[in-house]
Amino acid sequence: MKILMSATAAGLALLSCSSEERVALRTEETVQLEIEETIGTELGDENLVFGAIESMCETPDGNIALLDRGYSEVRIFSPGGEYLRTIGGPGSGPGEMAMTVYMGISENGMLYVSQRSGCSMFEYGSGEWITTENFNGPPPIAITEGPDSSFIAIRMEMVETDDGLGIEASVGRFTGCYT
Repeated sequence: MKILMSATAAGLALLSCSSEERVALRTEETVQLEIEETIGTELGDENLVFGAIESMCETPDGNIALLDRGYSEVRIFSPGGEYLRTIGGPGSGPGEMAMTVYMGISENGMLYVSQRSGCSMFEYGSGEWITTENFNGPPPIAITEGPDSSFIAIRMEMVETDDGLGIEASVGRFTGCYT
C-alpha cells in the first residue's frame, strides 16, 4: 500500500510540473553512437558465440576480457577482435564457475570473478586458477580496481526493515577475494 501511495505521489508531482520545465529537461545535446567493430556472431565459431555478456574490461596487456554468464567463462580477445583464449568454464570444481556476476583485473594481473557462491581468482597471464573463496553475504554487482591491487566493490542486499523489505547497498575496498 505504501509503495502504491508513493508511486502515485511521485506521478502527481511530475504531472504538476509546467510544460516549460519539462521542455527545459529535453534541451540537452544528444550523442549518436556508431558501431565501428564488433566481436561475436549468432552462428559459427563457438569462440565467437555468446550466451550472456555480463561484464567486460581491458586487460593489463591491452586485450579485451568478456565475462560470459551463459557459458560461465572469461574469453580473451585481441584489440582487433581475434579470439585468443578462454579462462574458467562451467561447473563447481577448481577453476570452474557458475552464476557469474562480475569480474575485474588488477594491474598485477589477478583476474577476479564474483559468482553467486564466491569469488574465483585466476592469474590472468597463464589463466591458472588460484583459489575460490565463499562470500559472507551477496556477491558484488560491480567491481573496479582500487589502489595497490585492491578492488572497490558494490554489494546490494535485501534487508528487513520496520516498513517491510528494503535494499541496502554498501561499497567497500577489498584485497584478494571478497571474504
